[in-house]
This record gives sequence, C-alpha cells and structure tokens, in this order.
Amino acid sequence: MKKSKLLVPVLALALLASCAGTSSSSGATTPTLEAKTFQDQITLAGIEGYTYVDPNEALYEKETAPSDGKGDVISGASGSDYYPATGGGSYYTLERMYERANLQYYIYSWAETSAEDENVGTGATTLEQAVKLENADHITDMFPNDGKEYVIAEAHNAVATKTLITSDGTDYNVAVYGMGAVKEDNKYYFSGAVTMKPTLKNLVKTGEGKIIMYEYNPTSTDKTGPGNRNYGCRVDVKLDFAKSTFGDYKPTLGEDLPDTVAFGRVYLEVTALYTLG
Repeated sequence: MKKSKLLVPVLALALLASCAGTSSSSGATTPTLEAKTFQDQITLAGIEGYTYVDPNEALYEKETAPSDGKGDVISGASGSDYYPATGGGSYYTLERMYERANLQYYIYSWAETSAEDENVGTGATTLEQAVKLENADHITDMFPNDGKEYVIAEAHNAVATKTLITSDGTDYNVAVYGMGAVKEDNKYYFSGAVTMKPTLKNLVKTGEGKIIMYEYNPTSTDKTGPGNRNYGCRVDVKLDFAKSTFGDYKPTLGEDLPDTVAFGRVYLEVTALYTLG
C-alpha cells in the first residue's frame, strides 16, 4: 500500500501547531495556555472573585464510625471489602442509609435561550455576565461566548439504585424503583409510588420485602467506599398498611389483592440493615 506524500508534512504542521507559543527576549518559547473549563476561561480573562465549587462533594464524604464501632449494620458480607470497618463498602447506620438514599448527583450545563423561552433576558452573553449567574460556581463546561444568550440548566439523578425484592411465598418479583427515604416517629422508611401489580400483590400478601441499595461509579479505580465502585446496603422492610394507600381500596395482610388495584403509594419500614456484599 502506498503512503501518502502529504502525511509527513501534515503531521509536522499539526505538531508545530500544538506546540505553538510566545517567544521571550531570550529566545525561549512559552506554551500558550488554552482554556478547557469555565474556570480556565475566567482565569485567562482576568476576572476575579470566581472559585469553582464541586456540587457533588457529598458523594465522596466518608461515614464517621460510630462510637461502638458497629452501628446498626448486621454483618454477613462476602469479604472484608464490604464490612464498613475494614473495606468501607457498606453503611454503618440507618441514618447513613437515609442520607445516601436521598443523595442526588447534580449536573450543570449551558442552555441557549430562544424567543419562546421564559428565561430570555435572564441569562448571559458575555463571560462577565456568565460568572454572575446563579450556580455559575458549579459549572465546568466552557461558556460558548459566541454572542448568544445562555442560562445555566440543572439536572440531577439519584446516586443509589433501589432494587425491591418481594415474594408471594412461592415466586419472586424483582423491580428497581426510585424510592426516597423518610424518617417519621424515629423510624426509617422507603416510600414511593408502585404501579407493578406483582410487587403490590406480594407486599400485601406477605407484608414484607428486601431492598438492595447500591451505588456504583464505573470511573473509579477504588473497589469500595463512597464515590467508588461498590457502596451500599441491604435492608429488610415491612409494609406499613396504615401509612400506605391503594386508591380507595383498603387491603389487609395476607389477602389476594384484586387485579383492579394497579397503583399504590407504599411506606416500607426498614426493620434491619445489612452489609452490601
């Protein structure tokens, strides 16, 4: 196969361009700084008073070990990595479970406004304006700086998945839900809407289930711990019939829920906390 005669000159030009800089009086070349983040843009523009603040610092916060070294967690992990005291792969306490169940990962980005946008006139067209916007201290993407108006858009996702396992005594049903955790009367609950009939039927039939709460970060090189590849817990839960609602229907423990009941807002009281692995 023939090599292109243009290949070497083109590569050479590319290398020269990447190393371009400014020459000092002594003849030495100083590389030109190139902005890659919003912080870089602000710094290179000479705008003072801006400091980036990570909106997701809580993701990496470690849990303080309880004074008794045990907390609420019941052991039973598959290895030392998943014991909170040794590998840090599980939660010590129900309070930690509650905090992580409600923890959100925040994402900020630039969004161009349009004539129909209700945010027209509230955004920024220059770096000087952009740095003053609400949540500007949380954004890493470079400001487009193309003369158009941009606002800062916010999105957030739950850090942990919650997998609910239920059974009617014979068969099992496994489903992932976006349930949050609540604290009421010194008790901890998972609460949310359920539209899957097998889950509803099983909860009413047996009154109980199990939840695996799992945090996974595929970008981490560390195996366990907050913000890393494996972190979470397992819990036993029981259905609180008094707090839960099933439309106009009032089920009782052990009954076969009618097929006409296709929605429920359940309260699942946490009765035991286990290690993840």
